[in-house]
Amino acid sequence: MNLNLEQQVNKLLNYLNIHYPHEIDIEAIAYACKAEVFPTSIRSHCIAHPTKIGWSGLYINDQLSLPEWRQTVAHELCHHVLHVASHLEISNLHIQRHEIQAAHFAEYLLVPLHMINHDDIAHINYLDEGIRWIAEEFVVPLDLAKNRWEAWNAKNINV
Repeated sequence: MNLNLEQQVNKLLNYLNIHYPHEIDIEAIAYACKAEVFPTSIRSHCIAHPTKIGWSGLYINDQLSLPEWRQTVAHELCHHVLHVASHLEISNLHIQRHEIQAAHFAEYLLVPLHMINHDDIAHINYLDEGIRWIAEEFVVPLDLAKNRWEAWNAKNINV
């Protein structure tokens, strides 16, 4: 069975016994996937780990806010988990596809729709309130929260 990316991420979370937003410790998830996070003053990137064979080093810009940092770690983790080719060796089209896939992976990992409890948001009537609730509950940037709020509403429109 060929699972879509969101299903694969949900399987990973289930495998790691992560069921609630407060359990999404992105560094621990990365480590469980054989990737270690390191701060850097330059652009964030994923490369082979400096000392551990078969691992990756996720170098994350240390000037990012916590929500941006979490999103970037998840993004770079996708490159470790799914993209083994060096970006120096593949076409721009494949690079664009990888970047889009990594952005979606980060959204699915940091804000799994099944963790948004209807009872928690039943009182929310306005778009901005819903986005803000997701951003705070899952510690993610507002643009990521907006995407997940829209996806949650689209999924639950007929419920």
